[in-house]
Amino acid sequence: MTTRIMLHAGALVLSFTVSGAAPVLAADEPIEEILVTGSRTPVETGRIGVDFSVLDGAWLEARDVPQLSLVLRDLPGVAVSRTGPIGSLTQVRIRGAEANHTLVLLDGIEMNDPVSGFELDFADVSSAGIARVELIRGASSALYGSEALGGVIQLVSRLPDEPRALDLRAEGGSFGTLRTEGFAGFREGASAGALTAAFYRTDGVSASPSGPERDGYRNVTLHGRLESEPGEHIAVGLVGRFVDARSEFDDQDFLTGAVVDADNVRRFTAFYGRAHARLSLFGDRWTHQVAVDLTDTSTRNFADGAFTGRFAGTRVKLGYQSTAAFETGSLDHRITGAVEYERLRFRVRGASADAPQNQRRHDRQISLVGEYHLGVADRLFVDAAARHDDNRIFRNATTWRLSGLLRLTAQLAVTGNVGNGNADPTFFERYGFFPGSFVGNPDLKPERGRGFDAGVRITPSSAWTIELVGFHGILKDEITTIFDFATFTSTPINQEGRSTRNGFEADLAFSPVEVLTVRGFYSFVKAQEPDGAPEVRRPKHRAGLGGTWRFAGSRGLVNLDVAYNGRQRDFDFSRFPAERVRLASYWLASVSLRWRVKGPVWLTARIENLFDSDYQDVLGFNTPGIGAFAGLAARF
Repeated sequence: MTTRIMLHAGALVLSFTVSGAAPVLAADEPIEEILVTGSRTPVETGRIGVDFSVLDGAWLEARDVPQLSLVLRDLPGVAVSRTGPIGSLTQVRIRGAEANHTLVLLDGIEMNDPVSGFELDFADVSSAGIARVELIRGASSALYGSEALGGVIQLVSRLPDEPRALDLRAEGGSFGTLRTEGFAGFREGASAGALTAAFYRTDGVSASPSGPERDGYRNVTLHGRLESEPGEHIAVGLVGRFVDARSEFDDQDFLTGAVVDADNVRRFTAFYGRAHARLSLFGDRWTHQVAVDLTDTSTRNFADGAFTGRFAGTRVKLGYQSTAAFETGSLDHRITGAVEYERLRFRVRGASADAPQNQRRHDRQISLVGEYHLGVADRLFVDAAARHDDNRIFRNATTWRLSGLLRLTAQLAVTGNVGNGNADPTFFERYGFFPGSFVGNPDLKPERGRGFDAGVRITPSSAWTIELVGFHGILKDEITTIFDFATFTSTPINQEGRSTRNGFEADLAFSPVEVLTVRGFYSFVKAQEPDGAPEVRRPKHRAGLGGTWRFAGSRGLVNLDVAYNGRQRDFDFSRFPAERVRLASYWLASVSLRWRVKGPVWLTARIENLFDSDYQDVLGFNTPGIGAFAGLAARF
């Protein structure tokens, strides 16, 4: 939800290190309201006009779910669709945009898969070790490049606030589920570090509504982070995350479109790494940052125990950024310049060494970024950004964004944001090949879009925050797949005309007393193809209401969350050509409880899909019913 979160010193360290390393603050230093992702440098939430939402560590702890996608349903403007049970393809769409228009960052590392549609499959994103989630809605390519066309999600990992921290937990429950997590960290002087290890396994349910065979899932996630300040003006940091996942999935019959039981297995491994350093001069008024990022993924597929193919991709990104901040009278200025070099590699291997789809491809891009932030008398704030991408393959692209915030009173501010963006065709769309079924199109052009939003932020008191936002966006050269009856194969093309996205969002947070927090939202999104047909898997209406209550002197904690997902369209592949059909609306509710048994030991309990809703995010794919889980946790 959109909140103005007063971050403790540890969270402030997290904020600054995403854009580059920063000093590790002591626990008694002043707290700040900081937004990491709305600008190239961290900025106070009251000085930025972009539309954003934040889920802090307290909310994530109260929700207590193993997959991050489950809490993303708590955010306005976000549509989550999962193709069956846990571990199935999970896509996130912001304001009706495509799933590959959502850029996902982890401590500043781009997580979008260099292979799989340039999007992140949220099925493999564990909530373990995540202390904060930031969502920026609207085109942000001017700051972050391709894939930030719909918005940006930033995941900030946890560092401890205390000198020593050790957390352990174990949980089991419905569907043969087992979940274990461990966290160990330290904070000493100007250094802090943490290690997170998580294991999750479930037998799941069958993706086929008519089949008895369960589709299970397993995930191992390891995450490490270290921040240090070896000198008075120098800070350095390291981040690494490793994911090893195994998911079982079913087939969709080519002729009938029905989902049928099958012995299919997907093995996914990924490593996300970052090394960064920051030099601060003249009392933090002039900073220099350098970073090296690595994203390396591999997906192997098996059918009936036999290897059927492997897709692998690597992204290496080098970046340098410099920021100067100064004042002239009642004006304060911040000027940022950055240069980035990115290299991508794509590798495909079929079932045999001489398979026709075997290939290797690569691409590179050099980008220049500029941003100017102006504050006028602490009432008006304007942020302007521009980016130029020099790509080896595509036509060079220039993107821009202009946002502003005007404080009319202490309780009321108006915001506005306008900009454009782009999304490059994926390697698979250009060069992918499956004999007899799919042929890539090397002549594809990047998708282009622009949009604007305007809103009001209302804070009647320190206990209330309300935000109302309207938005409009268009997309040109949208990439879609067509079927060639002559060759009986599919191929992607750039669609003619404009796709539109229009809507409205209402977001609120209410905390009348320290032990109670209530959050709610409503989203209306109308997304249409150039011919006026509704875009699939984008519900027009979404709403949610959740609350967290700490009771018995904070010995107990309970969270109740209820979300409504309105009717949406999907393709029915049992008809030829496929037609759009309507999926029913549904409610999803969950409740979680924590109770301190003795000392550091807590009893945990959780019920998911509390109403036992029978629903589908994707036509024909089964989803789990009500599930109950319980365990023990200890915090030392």
